[in-house]
Amino acid sequence: MYMPVRGAYMPIRGEGEVSSALTAMAMVPLPEAKAEGEAVAGLYDDAALLTGSDATKTALGQAGSDCEVLHIATHGYADPDFPDFSGLLLSAPEGSETPYSVLTAGEVYGWPLKARLVTLSACQTALGRDVEGEGILGLSRAFIYAGAQHVVCSLWPVSDESTRTLMTAFYESLNSGASVEEALQAG
Repeated sequence: MYMPVRGAYMPIRGEGEVSSALTAMAMVPLPEAKAEGEAVAGLYDDAALLTGSDATKTALGQAGSDCEVLHIATHGYADPDFPDFSGLLLSAPEGSETPYSVLTAGEVYGWPLKARLVTLSACQTALGRDVEGEGILGLSRAFIYAGAQHVVCSLWPVSDESTRTLMTAFYESLNSGASVEEALQAG
Protein backbone atom coordinates (compact mmCIF):
# COMPACT_ATOMS: atom_id res chain seq x y z
CA MET A 1 0.00 0.00 0.00
CA TYR A 2 1.28 3.45 -0.87
CA MET A 3 0.57 6.25 1.55
CA PRO A 4 -0.37 9.47 -0.27
CA VAL A 5 1.08 11.77 2.39
CA ARG A 6 4.75 12.23 1.55
CA GLY A 7 7.68 13.29 3.64
CA ALA A 8 8.48 13.31 7.29
CA TYR A 9 6.92 16.66 8.06
CA MET A 10 3.41 16.67 9.50
CA PRO A 11 2.76 20.05 11.12
CA ILE A 12 0.46 19.75 14.10
CA ARG A 13 1.26 22.23 16.76
CA GLY A 14 -0.72 23.58 19.63
CA GLU A 15 -3.94 22.55 21.25
CA GLY A 16 -6.87 22.03 18.94
CA GLU A 17 -4.95 22.59 15.71
CA VAL A 18 -5.36 19.79 13.19
CA SER A 19 -3.31 19.62 10.01
CA SER A 20 -5.04 18.67 6.77
CA ALA A 21 -2.01 16.47 6.02
CA LEU A 22 -2.52 14.71 9.34
CA THR A 23 -6.21 14.22 8.60
CA ALA A 24 -5.29 12.78 5.20
CA MET A 25 -2.87 10.38 6.85
CA ALA A 26 -5.48 9.27 9.37
CA MET A 27 -7.87 8.43 6.53
CA VAL A 28 -5.42 5.98 4.93
CA PRO A 29 -6.46 2.53 6.18
CA LEU A 30 -3.94 0.14 7.67
CA PRO A 31 -5.81 -3.17 7.29
CA GLU A 32 -2.79 -5.26 8.27
CA ALA A 33 -2.14 -3.34 11.51
CA LYS A 34 -4.88 -5.23 13.36
CA ALA A 35 -3.64 -8.57 12.00
CA GLU A 36 -0.12 -7.57 13.02
CA GLY A 37 -1.26 -6.73 16.54
CA GLU A 38 -3.18 -9.99 16.83
CA ALA A 39 -0.18 -12.00 15.59
CA VAL A 40 2.19 -10.31 18.04
CA ALA A 41 -0.27 -10.60 20.95
CA GLY A 42 -0.76 -14.29 20.13
CA LEU A 43 2.92 -14.90 20.94
CA TYR A 44 2.52 -13.71 24.54
CA ASP A 45 0.35 -15.39 27.17
CA ASP A 46 -0.46 -12.21 29.07
CA ALA A 47 -0.78 -9.79 26.14
CA ALA A 48 -3.26 -6.92 26.17
CA LEU A 49 -4.42 -5.98 22.67
CA LEU A 50 -5.82 -2.48 22.07
CA THR A 51 -7.51 -2.04 18.68
CA GLY A 52 -9.99 0.36 17.15
CA SER A 53 -11.64 2.75 19.57
CA ASP A 54 -9.87 1.07 22.52
CA ALA A 55 -6.46 2.26 21.28
CA THR A 56 -6.47 5.68 22.96
CA LYS A 57 -3.63 7.64 24.53
CA THR A 58 -4.99 6.95 27.99
CA ALA A 59 -5.28 3.19 27.44
CA LEU A 60 -1.85 2.99 25.83
CA GLY A 61 -0.28 5.00 28.64
CA GLN A 62 -1.79 2.70 31.27
CA ALA A 63 -0.77 -0.47 29.42
CA GLY A 64 2.68 0.92 28.63
CA SER A 65 3.50 1.65 32.25
CA ASP A 66 3.09 -2.00 33.16
CA CYS A 67 4.42 -4.09 30.28
CA GLU A 68 7.71 -5.60 29.21
CA VAL A 69 7.05 -5.29 25.46
CA LEU A 70 5.05 -2.46 23.89
CA HIS A 71 4.19 -2.83 20.21
CA ILE A 72 2.40 0.04 18.45
CA ALA A 73 1.17 -0.48 14.88
CA THR A 74 -0.29 2.75 13.48
CA HIS A 75 0.54 5.82 11.41
CA GLY A 76 3.47 7.89 12.62
CA TYR A 77 5.21 11.06 11.54
CA ALA A 78 8.25 13.13 12.44
CA ASP A 79 8.44 16.89 12.83
CA PRO A 80 12.09 17.86 12.23
CA ASP A 81 11.53 21.49 13.23
CA PHE A 82 9.81 20.71 16.52
CA PRO A 83 10.69 17.08 17.45
CA ASP A 84 8.41 17.07 20.50
CA PHE A 85 5.46 17.29 18.10
CA SER A 86 6.43 14.08 16.25
CA GLY A 87 3.65 11.62 16.89
CA LEU A 88 1.65 8.45 16.55
CA LEU A 89 -2.01 8.42 15.51
CA LEU A 90 -4.35 6.72 17.98
CA SER A 91 -8.09 6.60 18.50
CA ALA A 92 -9.71 9.69 19.93
CA PRO A 93 -11.49 9.62 23.25
CA GLU A 94 -15.25 9.31 23.07
CA GLY A 95 -16.97 12.56 22.14
CA SER A 96 -13.97 14.01 20.32
CA GLU A 97 -14.39 16.11 17.16
CA THR A 98 -11.97 13.94 15.16
CA PRO A 99 -11.79 10.14 14.97
CA TYR A 100 -8.15 10.16 16.03
CA SER A 101 -5.80 11.68 18.55
CA VAL A 102 -2.04 12.13 18.45
CA LEU A 103 0.42 10.82 21.01
CA THR A 104 3.35 13.22 20.71
CA ALA A 105 6.98 12.67 21.61
CA GLY A 106 6.60 15.46 24.16
CA GLU A 107 3.88 13.48 25.95
CA VAL A 108 5.92 10.26 25.90
CA TYR A 109 8.83 11.94 27.72
CA GLY A 110 6.63 12.05 30.82
CA TRP A 111 5.60 8.38 30.75
CA PRO A 112 6.92 5.93 33.35
CA LEU A 113 7.81 3.02 31.03
CA LYS A 114 9.32 -0.20 32.26
CA ALA A 115 9.25 -1.86 28.83
CA ARG A 116 12.49 -3.44 27.74
CA LEU A 117 11.28 -3.17 24.14
CA VAL A 118 9.10 -0.63 22.36
CA THR A 119 8.34 -1.24 18.69
CA LEU A 120 6.99 1.70 16.71
CA SER A 121 5.57 -0.16 13.74
CA ALA A 122 4.83 2.97 11.74
CA CYS A 123 6.38 4.98 8.94
CA GLN A 124 9.39 7.19 9.62
CA THR A 125 9.29 6.94 13.41
CA ALA A 126 13.11 7.01 13.63
CA LEU A 127 13.29 10.45 12.02
CA GLY A 128 13.59 13.70 13.92
CA ARG A 129 15.98 16.58 14.38
CA ASP A 130 19.70 15.81 14.47
CA VAL A 131 21.18 17.94 17.24
CA GLU A 132 24.95 18.02 17.61
CA GLY A 133 25.99 16.43 20.87
CA GLU A 134 22.50 15.02 21.46
CA GLY A 135 21.68 12.84 18.45
CA ILE A 136 18.25 12.44 16.90
CA LEU A 137 15.41 14.06 18.82
CA GLY A 138 11.98 12.60 18.13
CA LEU A 139 9.79 9.62 18.98
CA SER A 140 12.54 7.05 19.47
CA ARG A 141 14.43 9.34 21.85
CA ALA A 142 11.22 10.04 23.80
CA PHE A 143 10.55 6.34 24.40
CA ILE A 144 14.16 5.74 25.49
CA TYR A 145 13.98 8.72 27.84
CA ALA A 146 10.71 7.35 29.26
CA GLY A 147 12.47 4.08 30.16
CA ALA A 148 12.53 1.73 27.16
CA GLN A 149 15.76 -0.27 26.85
CA HIS A 150 15.30 -0.87 23.10
CA VAL A 151 13.23 0.98 20.49
CA VAL A 152 12.59 -0.54 17.07
CA CYS A 153 11.48 2.06 14.54
CA SER A 154 11.67 2.94 10.84
CA LEU A 155 13.52 5.55 8.80
CA TRP A 156 11.21 5.37 5.77
CA PRO A 157 7.64 4.74 4.63
CA VAL A 158 6.80 1.06 5.02
CA SER A 159 4.24 -1.25 3.45
CA ASP A 160 1.39 -2.30 5.71
CA GLU A 161 1.52 -5.95 4.60
CA SER A 162 5.32 -6.26 4.59
CA THR A 163 5.48 -4.74 8.05
CA ARG A 164 3.05 -7.34 9.42
CA THR A 165 5.20 -10.12 7.96
CA LEU A 166 8.44 -8.61 9.31
CA MET A 167 7.04 -7.93 12.78
CA THR A 168 5.61 -11.43 13.13
CA ALA A 169 8.97 -12.98 12.17
CA PHE A 170 10.80 -10.53 14.46
CA TYR A 171 8.76 -11.48 17.54
CA GLU A 172 8.89 -15.20 16.76
CA SER A 173 12.69 -14.96 16.62
CA LEU A 174 12.77 -12.83 19.77
CA ASN A 175 10.68 -15.42 21.62
CA SER A 176 13.09 -18.13 20.49
CA GLY A 177 15.83 -16.45 22.51
CA ALA A 178 17.38 -14.11 19.95
CA SER A 179 18.49 -10.63 21.01
CA VAL A 180 16.59 -7.65 19.58
CA GLU A 181 19.37 -7.13 17.05
CA GLU A 182 19.48 -10.79 16.02
CA ALA A 183 15.69 -10.98 15.77
CA LEU A 184 15.59 -7.97 13.45
CA GLN A 185 18.26 -9.51 11.23
CA ALA A 186 16.36 -12.82 11.12
CA GLY A 187 13.07 -11.07 10.26
